[in-house]
Amino acid sequence: MSFNKEYTIAQLTKAIAIMVRQRGHNSVCMVNWQSGIPSAQSVRKLHMCGNTACFAGHVAISKEFKQDGGILTACGAPTFCGFTGSGAIRLWLGISANEANNLVYGQPLDEPVHISPYYQKVWKEVDEEDVIAALRKLRKLYTIGKGENQ
Repeated sequence: MSFNKEYTIAQLTKAIAIMVRQRGHNSVCMVNWQSGIPSAQSVRKLHMCGNTACFAGHVAISKEFKQDGGILTACGAPTFCGFTGSGAIRLWLGISANEANNLVYGQPLDEPVHISPYYQKVWKEVDEEDVIAALRKLRKLYTIGKGENQ
């Protein structure tokens, strides 16, 4: 599936804004869609409860994702156009499945202490700055016509 370059760049810009808003909240943990039961339905509630979410979990509760028709599952995962998890991120951002998997699952799930080849650090140490850097790198690649999905 191929997406319009302008769409992908605009969506990546939205995702960067979502993660920039997480600075200083200590709310990024890439291990779970969201911590806490039940899942928070908004960023405000996530922060108020001291809960955390991964990149995709933050997208799922963002106003940008909801305005575009995205929904939140009971476990805090994003759903978009009938796809959940990295598939939802792939479609919402307009990126390749490989790029989405790298953003969402930066390492093999059965190796919890593995150094993520995508983020270049232990998975549970990935924070909002790492995600912002990865999103900016993707946006640059799509801007110059070198994204995987072009």
